[in-house]
Amino acid sequence: MFYTILLQLTRDCNLQCRHCYDSCGPHRETMSSASLEAVLDNLPFLTDGIVLSGGEVFTKKAILRHALSLIRGQKWRRFPLASVDVQTNGFWARDADSAYQAMKEMLELGVEDIVIGSIDGFHGEQGLDIEKLRMRKGTPFDQAVQRLAAETGSACEYRQHNPARLETILVRKAWPIDRTVISFLHVSNDGPVTPFGRARDLPEECLEKDSECRLLGNKYNTEITIAPNGLAYPCCWKVTPALGSAVETPVPRLIENAGKRRVLAHLLNDGPRGAAKAMGIYRKDDEFIYRINPCVKCEEIFRGIR
Repeated sequence: MFYTILLQLTRDCNLQCRHCYDSCGPHRETMSSASLEAVLDNLPFLTDGIVLSGGEVFTKKAILRHALSLIRGQKWRRFPLASVDVQTNGFWARDADSAYQAMKEMLELGVEDIVIGSIDGFHGEQGLDIEKLRMRKGTPFDQAVQRLAAETGSACEYRQHNPARLETILVRKAWPIDRTVISFLHVSNDGPVTPFGRARDLPEECLEKDSECRLLGNKYNTEITIAPNGLAYPCCWKVTPALGSAVETPVPRLIENAGKRRVLAHLLNDGPRGAAKAMGIYRKDDEFIYRINPCVKCEEIFRGIR
């Protein structure tokens, strides 16, 4: 069993904040250095991916830098198989120079994939400059990548990984690894917010969009989300009861213990439908929704018992 860990270093409301940058007051939460260090100590050896996300991690650069420095220092001893990714909405690419400085620092700290998300209609309405984030010739990102490629003597390759959603730039032989992927998640203005788990307080019309359920049922790879307070969840939406604290308990033990909790065991084995059956609230008429829009059903099932 391999593990992908989505480590949410920050939490922002994503509704009140232009670029998730202005002060959110009580809606904002940041993982402490002590919690971060404890969580990293509790990650399994077979971690094959660590994704640093939020909220918006670039609003809290100190904890982002600290996380990347710790991971780089422990990587080959603690989780040698892990790729290191950063999810961001890219608001910091105000111009070519700011984009260059941010990406150069990420590369130097060992980031292997910079995922530019939130390029959707909802975040556009909140003030994110979507046009600056589109990858085409002359945009700040394009200029920054060309500059990085020239400085490192690397080849810069443009790829369309998924025609509907993902456009990728590949910088080869970048330091300190031999390649860095900069991914752009593209969705239409009427499509779902992406990445889904980074914006917890979404308007109802966004929650109603189709979503992909990534619970622990995959026997080859388990995806775990760890919130800023250290609590671990079986999905990025964090509507289920927590598996427990990844600050206090190794992640594999949290997953093992989850299998002993009746509702969570049914959830992990058969998704929201299984959880609903275990709680006696399953409705056969909703079978289509259980399959097509599981996040809505999980929200309904676990509301009030988290």
